[in-house]
Amino acid sequence: MANSLFVTAMEPHSGKSAVTLGLMQLLLRNIRKVAFFRPIIACEPGQDPETELMIKQFNLQMDL
Repeated sequence: MANSLFVTAMEPHSGKSAVTLGLMQLLLRNIRKVAFFRPIIACEPGQDPETELMIKQFNLQMDL
């Protein structure tokens, strides 16, 4: 069984954040530890609204 999942799309504003929110919520029902990783960020350092959303929504212990 895979221990990682990567959500991607061919274009911006396609609903990746909404899908990721749902997947994280679903995974947290059955898995004790989940993490969020965003490998490519096209914005100013420290200013990524999607990553901030995940950190706040799931109380993740990580820095932006």
